[in-house]
Amino acid sequence: MAVCTVTFCRAIRTPKDTIGIVEAIRVLSLARNLAVRNRTAELNQLWSLITTALQTLNEQLPLMRKTLTHATQLRLTAITGGVALVAVKATVRILARRIQTLAEKIYNLDTQLTPLVAQTAPKLLAN
Repeated sequence: MAVCTVTFCRAIRTPKDTIGIVEAIRVLSLARNLAVRNRTAELNQLWSLITTALQTLNEQLPLMRKTLTHATQLRLTAITGGVALVAVKATVRILARRIQTLAEKIYNLDTQLTPLVAQTAPKLLAN
């Protein structure tokens, strides 16, 4: 029945408004949610790598075992050791940089979203 209605133009719907504040909030929220999801995946990979890493690396990174928030502040010394240790250190460095970049993107998106949300729905920001 719905197919007949649409084909004979009996039911005309207006498309969703793709300009304005609400659309801007939707698009920025989409980008923010993706960045948060990716950062979470990177943190999980980092945690998995560190918990399964060589004992030598675990001794060098006691801070990482306590909290993952310090992952972005990780500064490894010159790479030394065996091939596996070199690979683990390089991977930890790459993951930490990705986490830092994603955290910065999330912050930037939040700073863009906050005024828009405050303008359209200030009760959402009320603490």
